[in-house]
Amino acid sequence: MPTGHDPYANFADLYDSECDNEDVRAFYSEFRKHLLDAIHQYRIPVRVLADLACGTGNSTVPWTEQKGWTVIGVDRSLPMLRQARKKTKREIRVQEAAYTRAEMRNMLHKAGLKPLKISVQRKLEGRPIRLLYLARKS
Repeated sequence: MPTGHDPYANFADLYDSECDNEDVRAFYSEFRKHLLDAIHQYRIPVRVLADLACGTGNSTVPWTEQKGWTVIGVDRSLPMLRQARKKTKREIRVQEAAYTRAEMRNMLHKAGLKPLKISVQRKLEGRPIRLLYLARKS
């Protein structure tokens, strides 16, 4: 379980409202297309999609439209996860998403995953805002 100060403790509602605009929705749509293209290119049979650092679920919720996938949002901030759960209930597509609180720094290594492809999807003010990380069991 994550410990220490949660920088998003009083920020989740504002974060979510700031992300509720056309540019952000277009970005996540482009990101989903990029990820689906990579899944097809690498012929990865998807059963579980884990959205690491899912925040308030902006990138997680649309994946619930994929039939047969288990969608999991992972974040270290409880307030962000609460917001994501509310959004999922409000905007449910085909299935629900599960959300869990976890520290992501060592999660992939502990799960025995190795990267297939790592790419920065886009930059905002010179900083990466989304990372595509495809992995398979070692």
